[in-house]
Amino acid sequence: MKKNKAKERLEKLKNEVAEEIGIAGQKAKAALKEKNINKS
Repeated sequence: MKKNKAKERLEKLKNEVAEEIGIAGQKAKAALKEKNINKS
């Protein structure tokens, strides 16, 4: 029982981190696009 709770918490944490990384990645991509537009 206890093991499952820890596993659930770990999964939840992983999903949250994945979301954060995804959002950060999108922001980085947008910033890169803007940089490229400013260059040309």
